[in-house]
Amino acid sequence: EIPLKPGVRPFLEALKKKHIPCGIATTNSRFLTEAILTSHQIHSFFSVIVTGDEITNGKPDPEIYLKAAEKMNVSPEECLVFEDIPYGIMAGKQAGMHVCAVEDVYSVKDREEKLRLADFYIDNYEELL
Repeated sequence: EIPLKPGVRPFLEALKKKHIPCGIATTNSRFLTEAILTSHQIHSFFSVIVTGDEITNGKPDPEIYLKAAEKMNVSPEECLVFEDIPYGIMAGKQAGMHVCAVEDVYSVKDREEKLRLADFYIDNYEELL
């Protein structure tokens, strides 16, 4: 029942076509994450998935992003994080990554804070195509 954000599928397809690796770093459980990826048939776009089940400290601690970068075998400075909540943006920045804030109906009240914390902001993924 959780919809994809507008433009996510074409954006992921474009990244895959360019051989740009993608990972997921979510504090949600592995079970919920796998269920969402399967229901939207987007599992194949991600080479690495790190969930809240695998970390000690949640966001805004950078642990989850650093673990994802390590599993992807890339340095944090080479990563671009897409985040829709302030704690996630803080975690990405503390990990030394570039962060794009993403519009989200559940965190619309935090828009100004997200704009202040992130490197840039998008209303939807269609803007990146």
